[in-house]
Amino acid sequence: MFAKLKDFLPEREGILFIKANNKPSLQAHQKMDMCKMTEFIYEGTEFLVFAYNG
Repeated sequence: MFAKLKDFLPEREGILFIKANNKPSLQAHQKMDMCKMTEFIYEGTEFLVFAYNG
């Protein structure tokens, strides 16, 4: 599905937010060559921001 998204939107950057304690999601997105850009805390919950280029 991720490959189809990148094909559908070539040359586009995508971003996503993942809760910092969601280790399975973090591992999966890192395997897709997404890069951690920054992190932030919202209402006491830490989130990580990941990005990729299409």
